[in-house]
Amino acid sequence: MNNIARWMVALGVAFASVGFVFIGIGLSFVQPEGSDITIGTVLLAGGAVVALLGWILFKRTEGPDTMTGDPGLSDGDRFTR
Repeated sequence: MNNIARWMVALGVAFASVGFVFIGIGLSFVQPEGSDITIGTVLLAGGAVVALLGWILFKRTEGPDTMTGDPGLSDGDRFTR
């Protein structure tokens, strides 16, 4: 579940940034293009919502990896190297 949350954050931020670029492209014309602004707004809002939900899901499930030491060694063998 933690990997799904990470993917949601990564893709949500990417879609939101692409949406921001589309809004800029749509507003840069002398006569603004309606479809570019609409697509950009949908991508920006949708990406922000997905990234926020992914971040909340990440914090509520396992959280960050806090494993220390080598994964193949038991606790007693970890300090003998």
